[in-house]
Amino acid sequence: MIGLQPNETTLNTALGQILLAVRNDFQNVQNLNAYITAQGGAPFLQGLGFTAGDAGAYVAAIGNHDQLRQIYQGLAALAAPFNYEANGNGAWGGS
Repeated sequence: MIGLQPNETTLNTALGQILLAVRNDFQNVQNLNAYITAQGGAPFLQGLGFTAGDAGAYVAAIGNHDQLRQIYQGLAALAAPFNYEANGNGAWGGS
């Protein structure tokens, strides 16, 4: 985190790190979504031990976040308001 007395260099570094992390995370979302889709989606996850409900929620969450990635990359139009954070809560135990 930035200290109490930021300067141009620390702020530029912080922003660069944040934006790079976002870019990398969206690439990871794209890769995981493509892999899950190529393997067959929810039935593939059920074969790994996911319940039908959890598999469906997983596929929906990664797909929704991939849509957000497409918006981020300028490949899709802005969607209607949607709580992407809440949509992924099940993956990280959030609330």
